[in-house]
Amino acid sequence: MYQFKLNPITRQLNLVKDAIDLGSAFQGVYDNATSYVLSDVVAKDGKLYVCLQTGTNHDPSSSPTYWDELDLQGPMGPSGADGGAWFHVSGTSDPNNT
Repeated sequence: MYQFKLNPITRQLNLVKDAIDLGSAFQGVYDNATSYVLSDVVAKDGKLYVCLQTGTNHDPSSSPTYWDELDLQGPMGPSGADGGAWFHVSGTSDPNNT
């Protein structure tokens, strides 16, 4: 899962080595007093949600008929190289760790 930080000037979510531009759809951090409309996007508790229908005071984390969590996970990448052998350092000079 990605971690992101909102840039309030550009209204972009800055990811590690990347950025997502949500343009005017991004409404900032969720506010229960704000009326949201279809396709608005908000941030709450480190997650992004897209509005499914017009409404006010419907918490994105607990109102699935009003909000859907955006999944920022990309496709699985290729397998990496084998990390090789590892060992435990116990603080003793005994190579058998006895």
